[in-house]
Amino acid sequence: MKRIKLGYEELTLVINSIVDREFTIRSEILGIDLLKVDYLHGKIIDIADKKRFEFACTHLDPYMKRILPSYLGFRDALQVAGLLPPPNLQRVLASIKEKLEEHYRDRLLHPREPVLALDSNVLYLTFCRNYLRDLSPSPSLLVSDVVRDEISRNCNKTADPKEISSLRRYFQQRLSKPPIYVYGKMKNYVGRRAYVALQELDHLPRAFRVYNAPGSGSGDRALISSYVRFQQEHNVDAILLTFDRRIQAIAHPYGLSSILVEQSENVTSASYDHIKLPWLLYALAVYFISIRINSDVGWVRLIGEWRGKSTEEWINGIVYIESEEKIVEKISVVHGKLFKLQNL
Repeated sequence: MKRIKLGYEELTLVINSIVDREFTIRSEILGIDLLKVDYLHGKIIDIADKKRFEFACTHLDPYMKRILPSYLGFRDALQVAGLLPPPNLQRVLASIKEKLEEHYRDRLLHPREPVLALDSNVLYLTFCRNYLRDLSPSPSLLVSDVVRDEISRNCNKTADPKEISSLRRYFQQRLSKPPIYVYGKMKNYVGRRAYVALQELDHLPRAFRVYNAPGSGSGDRALISSYVRFQQEHNVDAILLTFDRRIQAIAHPYGLSSILVEQSENVTSASYDHIKLPWLLYALAVYFISIRINSDVGWVRLIGEWRGKSTEEWINGIVYIESEEKIVEKISVVHGKLFKLQNL
């Protein structure tokens, strides 16, 4: 067995090294194939439904269940990857585009610049990365310190000692050594998700104009107060973008308009995109800690967390690739050649 570190953008070469036609993405702890992909024809053949997923969870004790995502967490991972678009996506984009075009078409009638004020869930589900980058005109974004502080706090959340002990016992019962992601200060599920949101937060200024709204405290009311104050002081039209109906009700009496993004309740099907495949693999590796990709040619394990993983590695989307020595060496050789070509 051998392992190397790679960025998530390089995971396509990993797949190309072990896949001819089809592959499955498996959660080894749950013992279930999450997805089966026809790589040759670019489509998802099978996806774990709620019944299969929850049956796979029945062998886990309560502490282990808290480390791993629920079925809705699996849904969220597919949304993070952009393979499960919101049901009302087109209406959301049309509403944003309408606001932007009104302003740019007639600045005398609509003098205030529209800015999308982001709820934290928009960052957790990487909505901007997936759906706003190609919007024209490009929207300006507003992020409150309340959101930044929430993500920062959650990044530091670690698993309970009982949860870690439960995970150790799981591997001991199977007569195997606990893998590198089982250690004393391993992140819990909330912490791992928060690092995906932090990565999105870091990405935004490279794709959008981003304003910062000063604020303090925590919770929906602190967030709304921050955005309302920024709207008044800077004479902009702040529009709250959120996946949460409850915060809409809080925002309305303060004169803060909002756009609700809906979520699918059941994962019955998902779109497929070769370009988004690396981000899908990364999201699943982080959410499930570790996933195994199996094909008729070989297998690789993607590990999303380990002792000593730095904040920089989290932000850059670094994972460990683990497999048989010959496969890892093959990936290393191809990666080395690509690196040389990129630096010519």
